[in-house]
Amino acid sequence: MHNVELILPKNENLIKEAVTVLGGNVVPLKIASHRNSKVENITNMKHKLLVEEAVAALNDEPVNSQPSGAYLIDFDTIYSDSISGQGKRRWYFFQLAERKKITLYMSPTSDTTVDNDLILYKLDTATGALTELARSQNGPATYELLSYVGESGVYLFCVAAYAGDTANEFSFMARLSEKWDAREGDDSIYQAQEQFIGTIVKHTIDNSIDQDVSFFKITNAGIYSLMLMNVPPECNYQLQLLDSNANLIGSVAKNTTSTVRLNAGGYILRLLSSDGTFDVDAEVGVMVAAVPDNATGYQVWNTEDGTHCIEIICVPITGATNKYRYNVRIDGKMLDYQHCAVETVKATANTQSKCSMNTSLDTNAIGVAVGQYSGHKNTLLLSMDNAIYAESHSMKSYNFSDVSSASHISSGTDQYGMGYYIGNWSCVEQLPNMNLILDMDTMKEIDFRNPNWFYGNASLAGYKVCGSPKSANFIFNNKIGIFEGI
Repeated sequence: MHNVELILPKNENLIKEAVTVLGGNVVPLKIASHRNSKVENITNMKHKLLVEEAVAALNDEPVNSQPSGAYLIDFDTIYSDSISGQGKRRWYFFQLAERKKITLYMSPTSDTTVDNDLILYKLDTATGALTELARSQNGPATYELLSYVGESGVYLFCVAAYAGDTANEFSFMARLSEKWDAREGDDSIYQAQEQFIGTIVKHTIDNSIDQDVSFFKITNAGIYSLMLMNVPPECNYQLQLLDSNANLIGSVAKNTTSTVRLNAGGYILRLLSSDGTFDVDAEVGVMVAAVPDNATGYQVWNTEDGTHCIEIICVPITGATNKYRYNVRIDGKMLDYQHCAVETVKATANTQSKCSMNTSLDTNAIGVAVGQYSGHKNTLLLSMDNAIYAESHSMKSYNFSDVSSASHISSGTDQYGMGYYIGNWSCVEQLPNMNLILDMDTMKEIDFRNPNWFYGNASLAGYKVCGSPKSANFIFNNKIGIFEGI
């Protein structure tokens, strides 16, 4: 069983990292160029702050304490401002010329009695109405982050003091992305979409502060696997697991899988870059898989390139004593290795040979390895306790001695009146320890071995005439081995 590594999220210091990434400093908002930029003619606002409160606040609050006094901001610039306590607002605005993904980030204060939220609106320039689009309402002393895919127009956002009665400073930044995945915006818990058990969900990280948040539901307490796949080597992504109150339970490093015992309830997944590295074109996979309640053993690992996750689940065979079935699950889908058929064929002008392997309901997996095979990048080699092996060979010759050892011989005359013979060799046997070779990228059976007449094994049919078989290219370095003691 894998332990879940408890790691505090590095993104609590995102504002410091953003300064480094952008190569700039925090810019105070209260400068003339921003003070004089306001949004006018807002008459109908859909937010919690009443107009009467905003008007009263003008007596001792700065101009951007109401929407009509919002400061204009630039993108990729870190600003600082202050807010005086519960119920107060600080307003800002920007304009989009075309469709973009908006990411807003606000740094936390160290005072645990202070809780500031972040809310995004769009302005109807015809009516002055504000429509809420997204919000981030994390707990005290926690950063706020939200995202939204917006069309052209004017957008306002506010820092809203939910709790706290003392003045405090905060920093924030707005960033635009040119590309994003289909689930955006999903940077806050309030925007999270459901991740269904046993389903791979594809995500992209489109900027250094992007986070993809989702949730899943557990109805039955048990052991669950959390998988993070296909992360590029140069990117340091992390998948965090949180409880329903957004408390961190643990995390999964890139291209790995962790198992954890979970009680019934709701859980949150948060995908982020731990150091700001990202590849906007890299689709990474996130999956939560349930380990069956009757499993007596479980192993899980990822391929070296992180594109696939393989699980081995040991369960008792119904009606049998001390006998077990080893189920194989690839990327959350069960591999039906009991209904596999693979055939290799080789033919010349006068010969034809076939070699095949078929599994059955009596076939059980006993070992596994992961590696490469003859041009196939991600290959699974599955050892089985038994399978049906068959060979058939035929040869046409004008010399009877060439086919004299055949199990069946027929004869005929060609168009020139010359007599010829056709010999047929065949065998069918149930054999132990055969290996199925599966391409995990296509989920297709591509070959088999032990025996395979074409790859160096002696012919069980006794056919020794048609040349020498050549060796196949097997490279299976990540061998897990026999499943006994799993």
